[in-house]
Amino acid sequence: MRDWGHKFAMIAVVTAVSGSVGFIAGAARLSADTAGPAGTLISEGGAAMASLEILSEPRRQAVTARFATGPRYMTDARLLAAVRDGQRFSASARVILAGGEYLRGLAAGTRVEVAVRVSPRGPGTAFVTAQGSPREIAPPAAAAGWRASAREGLRTHSAWLPANAAGLVPALAVGDRSRLDPQLEGAMSVAGLTHLTAVSGANFAIVVGTVVLFLRALRLPRKVVHGVSGVVLVCFVGIVGPEPSVLRAGAMGVVSLMALASGRTGAGSAALSAAIIAVVLADPALALSFGFALSVLATLGITLIARPLATRLSARLPAWLAAAVAVPLSAQLLCGPVVVLLEPSFQTWSLAANLAVAPLVPPITVGATLALAAGPLCAPIALVATAFAGLPAELLAGAAHAFAGLPGARLPWAGGPVGSVGMALVSLATAALVCGLGHRRRAARTPPT
Repeated sequence: MRDWGHKFAMIAVVTAVSGSVGFIAGAARLSADTAGPAGTLISEGGAAMASLEILSEPRRQAVTARFATGPRYMTDARLLAAVRDGQRFSASARVILAGGEYLRGLAAGTRVEVAVRVSPRGPGTAFVTAQGSPREIAPPAAAAGWRASAREGLRTHSAWLPANAAGLVPALAVGDRSRLDPQLEGAMSVAGLTHLTAVSGANFAIVVGTVVLFLRALRLPRKVVHGVSGVVLVCFVGIVGPEPSVLRAGAMGVVSLMALASGRTGAGSAALSAAIIAVVLADPALALSFGFALSVLATLGITLIARPLATRLSARLPAWLAAAVAVPLSAQLLCGPVVVLLEPSFQTWSLAANLAVAPLVPPITVGATLALAAGPLCAPIALVATAFAGLPAELLAGAAHAFAGLPGARLPWAGGPVGSVGMALVSLATAALVCGLGHRRRAARTPPT
């Protein structure tokens, strides 16, 4: 129990230090964003003609409105300037831009002008709705155009696969859900698998981890392995796109990989703290992002409590199965209290579903990433890579539908602070139960003296 107390003390320290840095940086950015006419527009809301820079490829959203007339898309953008009530002013505020089908083709880095309606908000990223088709005022840089072409190539090279696989391969590689079947997307949400369709630290850990294992099999020196892995990491960021969420995921993925590979809690905690501070200082707006909070908490769980959980579970389970259960469980224990703030429900089969599809995710990710990189250079290699990823993708889709169809797959849960505190208590009770099971089994094996 002393070890567990040390782990949770480390969690508290890391959270407090990084939270303080994030709060200071986020408060500074918020103060800058809410100054002058731009701040008035964001805080009060209203109509304006806005100049925006697109920061990420638009993502299709689930349409729930009763009278919706077509698909809706959402993307991260930066407000550069606006005209309101005849007054033109400059800005540099992060916003979320939503709109219809006309947003779909916008590449990251494109600058557009469009009539918008700004929703008033408190602290956080402003929500902006396009009132019509945007007019391009500056094309993206050459690198951004190449990435957009590579993504379109991935969609083209995976189009021959069955419908579910054709949608999942781009989704798991670059978070492109444009061809993901809405029924499959809903099933993945119920089963607790939606996180697989967003670029996360797991993508980086899988790709870089695969390279590390391959190079170690060749018995190359450690410095060479580290150097090549660093190059692969940079190239992966370049292929997927240096969007804020990708940089965040890359930092968290590297920390997770370091923690699992080294086995040293101190090294993992130090690397995580450094990564949090670096990411927040580079982009202070992430300090107010739920996505960033979830990435940090998942990485913190894997870094600090995955190994102790695996050790406790190995008293009841085979070592390989204990490790497979410990990684997603450690992430869910810390993420649960935040997830219910976004979606107040209890996904009963989430752990089982993630455990079942865990062997399918690496081949899909590696195959899809290879197809993404090879597509503009060699179409046959891209087709072979999508074929490699297609079968596990189809199996993953079947698993999502199966778990979503089980009784009680999604149960109602209290929202707000009450629901978050309740989920935190559930996480603590689960950790205590696992700790108690392992302790009793070891006590039973210890011969009397």
